[in-house]
Amino acid sequence: MRAPAFALVLALAACASSRGPVEDAEVTAQLGFLNRQGLTRADVEARLGEPRTRYERDSVASYGVYVLRDGRITATAPSRLPPRYTLMLEYAPDGRVLRHALLRHIDAK
Repeated sequence: MRAPAFALVLALAACASSRGPVEDAEVTAQLGFLNRQGLTRADVEARLGEPRTRYERDSVASYGVYVLRDGRITATAPSRLPPRYTLMLEYAPDGRVLRHALLRHIDAK
């Protein structure tokens, strides 16, 4: 049941985004911590803060990912800077990260 829910939320997020490989090596490197085995919701929130949106009884979360002028990323919205990406995460009932996807916004440069 969880997989269809994540797929649906991911599809809805993709309506405003373009799914495909994110070619910005600096951004993917900064989000590399998401690939760590045993990563939990608490680990993610310690790095990125509270998610922008939660779905499916907190089993799916989304973050706006902003790229600052110096190349660093943040999930906290700087003034007048649109998010370049949306990060979607799915959590297991015990809080472990099951999977994640980074979606590029269509209008992002």
